[in-house]
Amino acid sequence: MPFFQDDFRVTSQLTLNMGLRWELHTPMHDKFRGGNIFDFKYPGGRLLYIDKNYADLVNNAILAACCAQDTLINTDWKDWAPRIGLAWRPFAASNSFVVRAGYGIFYDVLHNFYPAQSITENIPYLSPVLPTPNGFENPPPLDIRNLFPAPYSVAQRSFPPPYCQAPSRQVVNPATGVVTEVLNQCSDARVQLPDNKTPYTQQWGLDLQYQLLPSLMLELGYEGSHGLREPLAWSFNQAYLPSQVGNTNNSVSYRSQCPPGAYPETCSPIEERVPYKNFAATATALANIAQSMHHAMTFKVDRRFANGLSLLGSFTWGKTLDQSSELGGGISGSSDRAQYSHDLRAEKGPAGFNQSRRLVVSWVYELPFGQGKAFLNRGGYVNAILGGWQANGILTLADGTPTNVICGCGDRSQTGDTRNSLRMNVIGGPTSGFHQTLTRWFDTSKFATPPLGTLGNAGRNILTSTGQRATDFSLFKNVRIREQLQAQLRVEAFNLLASDYYSPVFPNASSTAVNFGSLLPVGGNKYDLYNPRIYQLGVRLSF
Repeated sequence: MPFFQDDFRVTSQLTLNMGLRWELHTPMHDKFRGGNIFDFKYPGGRLLYIDKNYADLVNNAILAACCAQDTLINTDWKDWAPRIGLAWRPFAASNSFVVRAGYGIFYDVLHNFYPAQSITENIPYLSPVLPTPNGFENPPPLDIRNLFPAPYSVAQRSFPPPYCQAPSRQVVNPATGVVTEVLNQCSDARVQLPDNKTPYTQQWGLDLQYQLLPSLMLELGYEGSHGLREPLAWSFNQAYLPSQVGNTNNSVSYRSQCPPGAYPETCSPIEERVPYKNFAATATALANIAQSMHHAMTFKVDRRFANGLSLLGSFTWGKTLDQSSELGGGISGSSDRAQYSHDLRAEKGPAGFNQSRRLVVSWVYELPFGQGKAFLNRGGYVNAILGGWQANGILTLADGTPTNVICGCGDRSQTGDTRNSLRMNVIGGPTSGFHQTLTRWFDTSKFATPPLGTLGNAGRNILTSTGQRATDFSLFKNVRIREQLQAQLRVEAFNLLASDYYSPVFPNASSTAVNFGSLLPVGGNKYDLYNPRIYQLGVRLSF
């Protein structure tokens, strides 16, 4: 990765740091020529496989066409990363006040070859069904001589059109028991976009640093970032919303499931409303199409170690917005899925890790007792008992992190959503004007189930968990055994104040749950939140 970087001392008070970097992140490829990609330009869509031999075996122009390049996605040759920073002392007579600022572009590395096991995951392959014993058999239900029969070849089967117009069914040769045809095969593709680009963030910041005392520095700053091309589990083939609201006929998947005479006037099946009609509505792509934005004010107090004390305190007040904060359990997972893939703008909301305010204070304090200290400056038993003690601590106070209010009511949007990503309708302010308790963390009466054939109007991540109140404390006793051997006795306490919110606690945000809106499990009481103190003892030897 070639780069250029240099420092320019413009004046005795101003220094610039400038640089330019070019990065090359080549896509991964499978040395065994596995993998496929979705052809979005083909009418109805099709899957392009890398391995021509496999495509020839399947002999199907839709479910296994030929051929994709071995990297699946194109190489991104335009990953340029400029950097610029400055340090400026506005007052020539003093070095106590410094202004620092900077901007840069930083690329991420998304090592992904999806799906890595495409030959087994995406092909329309049906395993043979073995007989299930019912207890009345005389001979064994399975001849152990054929316990491991030769595997079927996909070439023994055909997958003729039409696709996704009726429930899939198989045709079996009665003489051999081999599946010869799969009719109405509706494949659930798992791919990545062929034009995926390298994710990157733009970062910028401004800091004002002031040395109040020789060992004490104050810092006030602003920081911001803009994430682009962020990965999103995109249900690209999700059906469009039906034109009729409240029509139960629109919940069927295929036209053959419509009531007689209802199609197409009063029955609009899900698979008739998908963008790519050769594939299931649940088809998913790993797509680098999401964005994020972060702005924050920061304040820091840094007391360097002096007179036995060092202290670092930082406070952040900010907000992070994005469209998806995590991919969950792979891109087939349900975590942070868009409720409607055709309107990703509606997914803009607080990031799943957003904490509006966060204060962290840490310290190290050598107690002033014993030999060489301000009090009881003597050796012998006094120093052996009272000397060499060190107190340490970390205090964390933070706001809660966001959570989604999920309908949990199935595919009420009638778009083929099988991952319960539909949100609720909001009919009032759920966080104000009511008495908050542990079992009613938000006002559940302000949410309603969306009408059939519609989306929930609740925004993404509109509620938050409890805050975080964490205190960790430790006492160390340093004992020098001999010149080259020192022991440290350690007494450590986690959650010293036994806070119920040592870690954030999330309310149940699924509307169908019995304890909807509660911090406690069903039938629980306040002691379910109890987080005990944890003590541990240790000895550390230094040679």
